[in-house]
Amino acid sequence: RRLTLNLGVRYDLHLPRTDRFNRLLNFDPNAKEPTTGRSGAFLFVGTNTDGRGQFDTDWNNFGPRLGFAYQVNDKTVVRGGAALNYISPFNEGDTVSGLGLSPTFSTRGVNTQANTTVPTISIANPFPTGLVAPLGAAPGLAALVGESGTYLDRYYPISEFYNWNLGIQRQVGSDLVVELAYAGSKGNKLNGPAIDLNTLRPENLRLGDGLRTQVANPFAGQIRTGPLSTATVERQLLLRAFPQFISVARQGVHDYFSNYHSLLASMQKRLSGGVTVGVSYTLSKLIDNAPGPGESGGSFQNVFNIAGEKSVSGEDIPQRLVVNYVWELPFGRGQKYLKSGVLGAVLGGWEVSGISTFSKERPLVVTATGGAFLPGTRRPDLVGDPNLPAGERTFLRWFNTAAFAFPATPYTLGNVSRTMPSTRRPGFQIWDISLQKNTTLREGLGLQFRAEFFNAFNKTNFLGPNTQLGNAAFGQITAARTPRQIQFALKLIY
Repeated sequence: RRLTLNLGVRYDLHLPRTDRFNRLLNFDPNAKEPTTGRSGAFLFVGTNTDGRGQFDTDWNNFGPRLGFAYQVNDKTVVRGGAALNYISPFNEGDTVSGLGLSPTFSTRGVNTQANTTVPTISIANPFPTGLVAPLGAAPGLAALVGESGTYLDRYYPISEFYNWNLGIQRQVGSDLVVELAYAGSKGNKLNGPAIDLNTLRPENLRLGDGLRTQVANPFAGQIRTGPLSTATVERQLLLRAFPQFISVARQGVHDYFSNYHSLLASMQKRLSGGVTVGVSYTLSKLIDNAPGPGESGGSFQNVFNIAGEKSVSGEDIPQRLVVNYVWELPFGRGQKYLKSGVLGAVLGGWEVSGISTFSKERPLVVTATGGAFLPGTRRPDLVGDPNLPAGERTFLRWFNTAAFAFPATPYTLGNVSRTMPSTRRPGFQIWDISLQKNTTLREGLGLQFRAEFFNAFNKTNFLGPNTQLGNAAFGQITAARTPRQIQFALKLIY
């Protein structure tokens, strides 16, 4: 039998959150906010909405899987597969504020009594001044008027990844296996950074300093507290999509994508004398239009042009070489030398292993200080080649800082892309080595000693440079990865 097939399908169903007291928030841009009569209001799920779920259930998450292995001959196998996978919405990094509890639980008070070291807060009385609870559904459509709010989008599709791979493996001789493979993936409807619906549109930025002009406040007398309660306000506050609110943060945005392709070459060789060596090399490219939760990769410059954020990902690692090795010392029971005796017992059972990693690093993300009312993070203009010749590159000037300039005004968008694919952090090399001895005490009982050396040769692997134009350290590298660490372990095995 030369061909083996594995076929399957998985169904993912993720039901929305509910809250016992209906305090979770949505937002309806068409609903009338009763205090001001303006369109746009926060909705309490289960009170102002149909159903008690915070987002609409996605019923279409069927994930087919296909895998195959074809034996070309006794020494050659072709393998491949494809799958559609889904990510649980509860594993995508939405914060507590993303639940729509606005405001969230908070406390009042100070940590110590005045002029003493006696704590005010104790285990017996952790909240001496009480708790500020979430708002609750009582205000209805008038909730948070004149303030800022965060809500979870009702359109909350499940993020999906299409994965596929194809490879050929060949045995050469009796102790060498080589493999060449391709792997790719495509992410759709991915969760990413929240978007403030009250961000000023780029065309409003043409007003420049006129955005700060004080004008009559149409909400005076309607909104009682906060920046929108005064007789006059800055013009920019009234140019927002929902001027009755300061900000309207839409969380759970699933408008993002990723695209990954890689080529993997590897070999595994068993040498004489108990030595085994494996080598793998990966050449890859990752493109996306937003950083995922916990990732680097630069924030948006213009939330109204998400398509313009497409670039090489901030997590792109273009090349990586990994070498792993194991050497079983040829002493002791069952080995070539010193099969018995005290010396054999002392020198026997030892094994040296390690993993050495040599890697290119991620692209730089360049931003700029300053800026006013921009629809995202401020970026500079690129006015030259940011790369320096290898001989001119130092840790005090990792790239050509003169290649960047501030945009013409604080209200002007820069032309630098979200990441700089040709200008990257320093690469790194790390040698992790382990020394291990296994000793048989009696049948069914053994003792294992391990000494592990992370970054064994204490190689200084520098982190990325400062990439904020306007910062005194712009272009400088001031930090490094973890230095050598050593740990010992003793384990009884039975």
